[in-house]
Amino acid sequence: MLQLILLIVLNLFAQSPAGPNPNPPVTKTSDLVILSGGQSQERLTPDQLLTIDGQKVHVIRSFSLNARPNVKLPQDFHIWSHGMGDVYFFEWPTAIDAAKTSNNDVNASQLISTLRAKGLLSPLLRVSVLSDQPKLIGYVQRVDPASNTKVSGEILVAVPNAEPEKLPVALEVVREETLFSKMWAAFPTTLVGLVGTLGGAVIGYKFFLYQQQRLRQMELEKKFADKKVEMSKAIRRFFKDDYDGLRNSQDADIEKVRQIRDTLIESDIYAILLPAEVQEVNKLSDRNQPVNGSRVDALHRVLEKNFAELMV
Repeated sequence: MLQLILLIVLNLFAQSPAGPNPNPPVTKTSDLVILSGGQSQERLTPDQLLTIDGQKVHVIRSFSLNARPNVKLPQDFHIWSHGMGDVYFFEWPTAIDAAKTSNNDVNASQLISTLRAKGLLSPLLRVSVLSDQPKLIGYVQRVDPASNTKVSGEILVAVPNAEPEKLPVALEVVREETLFSKMWAAFPTTLVGLVGTLGGAVIGYKFFLYQQQRLRQMELEKKFADKKVEMSKAIRRFFKDDYDGLRNSQDADIEKVRQIRDTLIESDIYAILLPAEVQEVNKLSDRNQPVNGSRVDALHRVLEKNFAELMV
């Protein structure tokens, strides 16, 4: 019986799951390697670019993958880019060996041409990293020097099924402007400033004229008000004794208006009217000037506007 129990217990232990996994799966690439090198921000001019096949279109840069301490490698890593335009990766040792000349010199332009011809440039590079050997990775970025170019993105490195490690990269190629282009670029600003200055001068002059006209009008209105008070008795006598008879006579409209105008002149009331009112009275008294409606009613409105308080 005791032997049976021992057999059952041993069988249960044999079927139980093993202890913790000594090599748990990697969830972050940054737990394996450190990315270093490269230039996170760079500003170039077209003459600093490489000439490939007669065109200045490439920039070569590099970075390295270094294993973290106590990490067991080799591991296969995938390298690609995001937001950087046309980027192609390569391994530096392989590239140097492929592009060496007879005297062991390596020309950058020749390097790219050779890598391209041998198919060693790839937008998605797969490399193996050893624990004790940093991996130097180069990349070629194609840019257009014909105009100002500014790109920013990131290089991504990852092992399968793990979160990638990112290396931010920003590159700006500034086209050198000629003196003419600089002057042309400044022309709109200069033109706006000139137009603003001239416009301000015109507006200022217009406002000055308006201000002078308004001051003159105010002076005339004050003079008219003073004269109206001074001649209030004569004005009141005109409206009380003469105006109604002249306005309601049996004569034609034009004759009534001319008689009222003559009386205004003889009583010196015409002389104190404002210039605009004098012109209106003269127009109504001129038979050659067309008038809409009754001339007498129009003249009454002019007199009422200026002497309403003395007409009653």
